[in-house]
Amino acid sequence: MKSTIKDVARMAGVSIGTVDRVLHKRGRVSLETRQRVEKVIRDLKYQPNIFAKNLVKNEPVRLGVLMPRTEQDGEFWRLPEVGIRQAKRDLKPLNVSVRIYSYDKYSDSDFEKIAEQALQDNLRGILIAPTQVEAARRLVSSLPAGFPFIYFDSHIPKTGALSSVIQDSRNSGTVAARLMRLLVPGEEEVQILRFLPSDYHLEQRIKGFCKYFCGNGKKEIEILDIPGHYSGEVLAEMLDTHFSGQFPRGIFVINSKIFEVADYLSNRGLGEQVALVGYDLIPQNIKFLKQGVIDFLISQSPELQGYTGLISLYRHLMFQESIDLEIRLPIEIITKENVDSYASTRSLDAFGQKVSMIYSD
Repeated sequence: MKSTIKDVARMAGVSIGTVDRVLHKRGRVSLETRQRVEKVIRDLKYQPNIFAKNLVKNEPVRLGVLMPRTEQDGEFWRLPEVGIRQAKRDLKPLNVSVRIYSYDKYSDSDFEKIAEQALQDNLRGILIAPTQVEAARRLVSSLPAGFPFIYFDSHIPKTGALSSVIQDSRNSGTVAARLMRLLVPGEEEVQILRFLPSDYHLEQRIKGFCKYFCGNGKKEIEILDIPGHYSGEVLAEMLDTHFSGQFPRGIFVINSKIFEVADYLSNRGLGEQVALVGYDLIPQNIKFLKQGVIDFLISQSPELQGYTGLISLYRHLMFQESIDLEIRLPIEIITKENVDSYASTRSLDAFGQKVSMIYSD
């Protein structure tokens, strides 16, 4: 098996950055450390990655991100964009440029048009949020053999992705069900609201939720499908027709648009009578969480997903690093009591330290 720069660093007891400085004779490295690294290089018969050598020669590298427009899903997509832009800043000194290609989440044709633009830009790798499942499947099947791509937010199994930076969606749905069980005991009715289009990770949330409830004495759970672009009066009319004044005791909303349901219930005077569990710390959701209309939010660390996806893509290209097929982030439960303290710890400073470790001892 061919040795990597990571193998050299591990056997020499130094960082990857130190090996890089020895290889390219730059920066400060003590004589003792240099000799130890050079010995390991000889012993392993290590050959530097040609692509990494090109980076050292200041040949620019272009990476892309294909994701929905930031204003969609209640501006949820601004959260991973924060992490992506932080990674972009951290990678800029390494002569890596990052471009975000934003598509309309509710249009397959727009996804395909924007994806085509991305592929014409001589990218070395791409980070993809595959909300348009079939369009994304067609895209990745058309990529050249060996072209690296990583999924984030969701993924499509067995499509050749280098990795997927995601939450364990099925377990996340199970956690949501356990939280709902605390709020809705016995046989009282619980329903699921699914804003469309759905994708793989949203369907896994539903499966995890339903399996827990149906396996714990609950009857089959009703699922209401709602076009994802519905909001305001249009959404309210649809919900009025569906509920007809008979509201369930609890509602599980499978994505960030739980604020739409919270606003609807508040306007009907039911803000504290119907238990609500959903996802993501966007401002509208935080507002209703603090008011007690939303009972629990689950965070999937979207900022860290965006950041980790780009940095993993870079490190694979630069150092030939192997990457786990799935990089799973924690399932974090947020309430009105801990939301402020949780938000105060979401600084991206710690993310940047992961990149600086590449070139530090």
